[in-house]
Amino acid sequence: MALGAVVCAIAVASAALALGPGEHRLTNVTVPFAGRLRVALSGRRAEAAAGRCALPLMQSIHAALRSGLPLVRALRVAIADLDVAARTPFEQALHSFDVGARLDGALREAARASRDRRTALALEALSLVADEQ
Repeated sequence: MALGAVVCAIAVASAALALGPGEHRLTNVTVPFAGRLRVALSGRRAEAAAGRCALPLMQSIHAALRSGLPLVRALRVAIADLDVAARTPFEQALHSFDVGARLDGALREAARASRDRRTALALEALSLVADEQ
């Protein structure tokens, strides 16, 4: 019985991935948790996309710092062009800073919370820059 449920879940997940994003009756009727599985998979794809943005983001921040902007302003300018998934960890750190936390601590906390290794490394590097200023 359990093996049948696993096979059914894999089939539904494969169909959901093949059909792409959006609501489909297949995932909502056949297996109740397939919708959650699809959301988890799309979340992982979004995190991977955020990780791919880490290097261009750091280059943008570096250019903004070289032009004389303070780190907080450079961060705000650099993340403005990113998609929502990529900028979320940085926005969370900036929000913590806005409500009174130290910037280096907020960046470190966002790095700990990030599940993408490249994003976490970018946040850790920025926390070192913030600590030096």
